[in-house]
This record gives sequence, C-alpha cells and structure tokens, in this order.
Amino acid sequence: MDDLRNIAVLIPAWQPEERLVSLVESLIAYGFGAIVVVDDGSHPDRDIVFDSIKSLSAVHLLRHAVNLGKGRALKTGINYF
Repeated sequence: MDDLRNIAVLIPAWQPEERLVSLVESLIAYGFGAIVVVDDGSHPDRDIVFDSIKSLSAVHLLRHAVNLGKGRALKTGINYF
C-alpha cells in the first residue's frame, strides 16, 4: 500500500446514512492523513452519524447551519485545507 498520510479526503454530506461511518473508518484504515467531512445542514436526527465520526482520529468535521448545496460544501472543505 502506498503512503497516503499526505493525502486528505473531502466528503460533503447531507442527510447521511450510517454507512458514512463505515466509509470514514475504511479511509482511516487505508492510511489517509485527514478526512474532512462537511455537514451541509443535515437534519438534527442525523447528528448520531456525525457524532460517530467526529471522535475518530484524522477526522475534521465542519458544519453548515443550513443546506447550502454540494458546491458550497466542497468550497468550505477546500477553504479549510
């Protein structure tokens, strides 16, 4: 496996399912250095998903108060980088 510690992954998320947790865990297991997840104004009932990933190592969780669209979520993540 190549060294992925210098590579970050950006995931815009709106109303994610529980499988987002598995995806993030897999990316961490592969060795990516940072996982940036942007919650794009999801409903509070999805907080359980975001709470599950925000405590994982290498995860940076950013949040929009309201849904601004995938493009804005990507820009938020890129600006964070």
